[in-house]
Amino acid sequence: MELTKRMNIRYMLIQAVYYAGFCASIGYASVYLLSKGFSNSEIGTLLAVTNVLSVFLQSALASYADSHKNVRLQTIILWCGVITLAASAVYGFLPAGIGVIIAMVTISFSLTNTLMPLINSLAFAFEKRGFVADYGIGRGVGSLAYALMSVAAGHMARALSPDILPVFYIVFNVLLIISVKMFVLPKNAAAEAVKAESAEKAEQKQLSLPQFARKYKVYILFLIGFVLVYLEHAFINNFYIQILSPIGGTSVEMGYAISLSAVLELPMMAYFTRLTKHFKCVTLLKFSIVMFLVKHLITYFATSIGMIYFASFLQMFAYALMMPAGVYYINERIDAADRVKGQSLFTIAMVAAAMIADLFGGMMLDSIGVHMTLLVCLIITAAGAAVIFATVDRI
Repeated sequence: MELTKRMNIRYMLIQAVYYAGFCASIGYASVYLLSKGFSNSEIGTLLAVTNVLSVFLQSALASYADSHKNVRLQTIILWCGVITLAASAVYGFLPAGIGVIIAMVTISFSLTNTLMPLINSLAFAFEKRGFVADYGIGRGVGSLAYALMSVAAGHMARALSPDILPVFYIVFNVLLIISVKMFVLPKNAAAEAVKAESAEKAEQKQLSLPQFARKYKVYILFLIGFVLVYLEHAFINNFYIQILSPIGGTSVEMGYAISLSAVLELPMMAYFTRLTKHFKCVTLLKFSIVMFLVKHLITYFATSIGMIYFASFLQMFAYALMMPAGVYYINERIDAADRVKGQSLFTIAMVAAAMIADLFGGMMLDSIGVHMTLLVCLIITAAGAAVIFATVDRI
């Protein structure tokens, strides 16, 4: 019990510093890049490129983690963190022109997205030794950290300058590296865990990505539906300031809206393990998809900051429920040897949605405006919900 408590605290710390850094970088990317003279289309294109790269990186690293019995998941995360730290330090502390900013932002943001499925999988890394981190409460603490960082970043960016944002990111990357280094079992338990994991990997045939797709055909269709549902969520997150500006919002209101969403994620995620005792993961997943649709509908009709705040409130039934439900659902339905790959593809689906939202969202904002762009996204969300309801029970 003492070991479980200690390991859960360490996992909560990992989630907290990761999502605080995620907020300061990707969450406030538009605020930072607009201050550097980028247009909406240029911001969208840059973020889309980082998402494309992270898709390939996630797939490659997931396959590597599943098939290399002697490589610890923490080692892969640490190397990603070190490279991200170096890239963000370049554009955060050194005089940088547009070209350097583009290159370093691409590297740091790509690896930040890549880390998400690896950190999710870390919760289940020691399950062979009887220890599984409470992912729900860990992810909830991550949301709380995101909320606090959002308020701080919004105020600091307005009071000082958006140039403060990379400094936050650098600090939290350092803390991420330290916290991952701390996430280890006692030596005797760790040795047995590595031995058990290595033996299992040696016995099980590892699937390539095409083989995985053939084995889990319905899961791939489910992911396509998920991309469609998640697209507007990604669009709102990455272009929040552009959505709020027409109704009188600034980076401060943006910070409060994001913070409200993130704070409300904590109780839902923390209570998720108990929810699974009363409801199936698939039921919770379906409900979260419906709430995504409702949230996006309210955002489309929003004419005041108050309505935006109400849409933010619904985050606790949408994203806050979907994330742990999806992670646990995949852990239930995908074979043990393929779980890192399954978790990675789930995150890749989110990244793919963000990539589409970034690339076409920026262009659509410049061409047809905020209101029509939100309408298009809402229709896509409805189509994705239909695909998910048609497939999720069949995986």
